[in-house]
This record gives sequence, C-alpha cells and structure tokens, in this order.
Amino acid sequence: MAMVLLESVSEIVAGVAVEVGLLVMVAGVVYRFLSGRFLIPKREMVLPNQRGVIVEGDRIVRIAEPGTAWVRPKQHIILCDMRVRPIQLAGVEVIGADNGIVRVSLTVEYRIADAGVYYTRSTNANDALFVQVRRALIVTARQHASANIVLAPSSFATALLDALSPEAARLGFEVTDLQVVEAISLGWLRHAGGNLPGPEDISGALVH
Repeated sequence: MAMVLLESVSEIVAGVAVEVGLLVMVAGVVYRFLSGRFLIPKREMVLPNQRGVIVEGDRIVRIAEPGTAWVRPKQHIILCDMRVRPIQLAGVEVIGADNGIVRVSLTVEYRIADAGVYYTRSTNANDALFVQVRRALIVTARQHASANIVLAPSSFATALLDALSPEAARLGFEVTDLQVVEAISLGWLRHAGGNLPGPEDISGALVH
C-alpha cells in the first residue's frame, strides 16, 4: 500500500514538473512573439564594449549602458561599438608655411565618445572623420615650416591632434592617439617668379 502511494506521489510530481516545463516553454514562445508589441517591453543585451542608443521615432530616449536593456514598444535600440578604431594615411603630400613640400604618413586611433552624438550627427561618421583628418593635416601643415614638420614630427603631431580633436568631438568621437610615422621633404613649391627658397631662408624656423 505504501509502495503504491509512493509511486502515485512520484507520478504526480513528475506530471506537475512536465506541465510546468511546458508552461514555461509556451510562456517563452508567447513572450518572444509579443515582446516589443502592445505593452510588453523587449529585453536586449548590451555587451561590455557597446552602448545602446534607444530611440523612439527621431528622438533619443536614453543611452543604455552594458547589461540588460528593456526596450518599450515603438522604441528601437542601435548598438554602437565603443572599441578603438584605426585610421592610416600614407604618403599624403602637404605644403608647409614656407612652400616646402613634405610627404607625411600618419596613424590615428579613435573611438566613440558620445554614442548619442555619433548616431545623430552623420549617416557615416567614420568616413566624415577620415575627411576631417585629411583636412586638418593640410591646414595644420600650412601653419608650420616644412623643416619643422620633418625635424620635429612629434610636435607637428601634437598640433595636428589639437586641430582635429574639436572636429572629431562634433561627430561623437575622441581621438586617443595620433602619430606621424613618416615626414620626408620633397623640395619646394615653385613661385610664379621662378625663385625657390633655399635652406638659409628658413634657418630661423628650424627646431633644434
């Protein structure tokens, strides 16, 4: 009698466990189908190297930090990779303040600093930053003697970083590193009168 009762209890427990398991599976399927619809929020995961821009229409609702993010109906989440990214410019010819021509190669490392600005500022912020790097390089070179660029590339890199950082911030970026890896003098830009400046013309501008 006791054995029969024990078997019936174990059968009941097993049956309840199976029914609970089925209910959990059904609830999971229903949640997946309804999440993000009606009044049921959708669960999203934001990885440690990401930020989530939660938007509703054209409006940014909030920036989700790493972890679980609940997205309400009519809202969407755009995940932004916050890891450092590289830009390389090789063999760009620039003209210095003394009309000296210098071939410059540089490397830039940058990352997203403000996910909200990054999302709203440009449809292709990475390409926009590349354009700003070239522009800053040309403009900054025009403010320095070619000899200074060649003989003190680290100082030129610092000036270039100062010029680039505000433009990068407008796109939601932060420039974390900028290095001039090559600066080679190629000669002088010929004036209309045919005269070329010689080294003695810029001797006072040399960095010692």
